[in-house]
Formats: sequence, C-alpha cells, structure tokens
Amino acid sequence: SSGKFTHPLPSYIKNITMIAVGVGIAPMFRLLRHILDLHYDDTYRDQIQNIRLLYGVRTVDDILLQEQLERWNSQHKHFFRAIFCIGSRWSNIHFAAKKPNQHEQPILPDGYNTLTHKELGWIDADKVRRLAASTPKDESHAVFVCGLPSVYVALVGPRSDPIVSTDSQLYKLGYRDHQVVKL
Repeated sequence: SSGKFTHPLPSYIKNITMIAVGVGIAPMFRLLRHILDLHYDDTYRDQIQNIRLLYGVRTVDDILLQEQLERWNSQHKHFFRAIFCIGSRWSNIHFAAKKPNQHEQPILPDGYNTLTHKELGWIDADKVRRLAASTPKDESHAVFVCGLPSVYVALVGPRSDPIVSTDSQLYKLGYRDHQVVKL
C-alpha cells in the first residue's frame, strides 16, 4: 500500500521492518516514538514482537537522531534494533587488486566502530533477508519504506505505485503488496 499508517497499528501487525534512507528516517522516527515512548505499555506490549530499523546513510555523521535511536536500542533491546547501514560504496571498492580476489579493503568510515549495530553498504535484498524483523512468509510482518526514489525503485518499485513491483528486490524475496507500505 502507499503513504499512510494509522494509530494504533492494526492488531495483526506483530513484526515490523523499517527501511529508511537519509531523511526517510522522519516518518519512521514518528512511528517509533509512538510505539516505544508513548504507547508501548498500554497498547503494544502484547502486540509487537520485533522491530528492525535498517537506516542507510553515507557517513556516520549523516545519522539523524542517532542518540535517541541508540537509547531505544538499549531500552528495548528485547525486541527493537536500529541497524545503521553506512557508506554506499565501501563494499564495492577494491584497492591494489592485481587479481579479482586479491585486494585490500579501504579504511572503515569515521565513527563506524562507535555504532552498536552496523552494516557496510546500502540496504539491499541481502540485508533485508538477514536483518528483517521476520520473514516474507509471516503474515503479521509489515515493511515500511521511505527514502530516495532510487531506493523505492530498487527495493519495492516506484513510490507512486501502491503495488510491489515484480522486478523489485523485496518482491523477489517474497514480500507482497499487503505487507509493504511505501511512505
């Protein structure tokens, strides 16, 4: 579906994966604040099992709201994890490669080792498969996506199209229209 989520979340949603890139964190933060700070005890304690936020930025310095996200990582570690995906090109660079498998990795991005939960490179199908709150077969699993147009196209299809494109990465993983919300 496209564009909206309601408060409270529908009761069938038990597992949430949020994919945010850059300022796409804004609507995710709003929803996280609603769940974790305002209504966890009275509304969501018995409903929400897992929340995973995959937050993609170019550098550690580009992380918005990092202090609060790390605080939630600590306060709600039994079911919430913000995973910072840093650097668009790091994993694709090979220095001093003489043969395809002979190369040195570049220096890690500044501040990378200070993060609690982290991954190198952009959010992609592999990261979603490994890090999501649940699997595509889980009918209680919702995936929220917000970011640049290229993020939508690659992961779920154009933002303006409410369906998940059949050539998108999440579709190929098994996610379908009723599980994905394009914000």
